[in-house]
Amino acid sequence: MSDEPEWLEDEALGGFRVWHLIFLSASGALSLIIVLCCCFRFRIPRTKQDIEADYQRRKIARKFRERLACIHNSEMDAMDLQKGS
Repeated sequence: MSDEPEWLEDEALGGFRVWHLIFLSASGALSLIIVLCCCFRFRIPRTKQDIEADYQRRKIARKFRERLACIHNSEMDAMDLQKGS
């Protein structure tokens, strides 16, 4: 007789055994965590300077998007470096 618990071999859902369901749910959860970590950047700024630099970057990007939205497409075609600055 083997040392494995017998309840792992019981049929549970749709012909799957209990250990099949445990493995599938664990691998699904691990896959979801990996996908989330790849898609989103989880970085917490560690210093006050990092926090202030992130704030300044967001503020500059927001102003740039606002100014870019004000420019019409016809003006964009005739734009040169002197007029753009």
